[in-house]
Amino acid sequence: MNAFLSLKRGDLALIARNLSFQRTLQLAARHFCDLNHYYALEIRLNGNITAPQTRLMRGELEILNEEDLKWLKTQVASLTGEDAKDLLVRILFYENGFRNCYAYKIDGTITFLQWLVYPNENELLRTKYKGRYLPVKPQQVLIENSFTFPRYRGFGLMQFASAELLKIAKAAGYAGAICYVRKENVNALNNLMQIGFKIRKLVREHKLMGFVWRNW
Repeated sequence: MNAFLSLKRGDLALIARNLSFQRTLQLAARHFCDLNHYYALEIRLNGNITAPQTRLMRGELEILNEEDLKWLKTQVASLTGEDAKDLLVRILFYENGFRNCYAYKIDGTITFLQWLVYPNENELLRTKYKGRYLPVKPQQVLIENSFTFPRYRGFGLMQFASAELLKIAKAAGYAGAICYVRKENVNALNNLMQIGFKIRKLVREHKLMGFVWRNW
């Protein structure tokens, strides 16, 4: 689940400090002109939410704090290619005001990240990601921007942690959740559908000269 941010001067500076010059240019070029496809998925939270237990040792799901954010920034340089870019995207998402980020920690080490976005954050979505999302409906949450650190992949973390976040939303009184998954991300699609998400539509996303819109 990935939504590349509207690139402001500060965003570009952070990316340039952490990625190679060539990779920074590639990202800027993609933002200038690109075409992607996303599946919009939805789940009702009126039944039992179940997912297989992660095959890792038991950890804790906690709200990300400022110390965690500092640690995440130190990890970007240790990652390569798409992983470095994807972690930067999530750091920028947090710094753009979306603070309901949950981290799954094992022995205090972050292994997985994912966000819940609530209806009262619609204005933030509109100003920071104009044309990228539909407004989150009342009694609905958006589950977004999952990231598993490479060494912890293949252990069922996304399924397990996503289900736990849905339980948090349900306990808070929300009746449904939505998410957007890039068409090529078959693994994420399978994980989400196995915990009950259903595909509602395929959305085409256009990027041109810094503007982003989707054919809702």
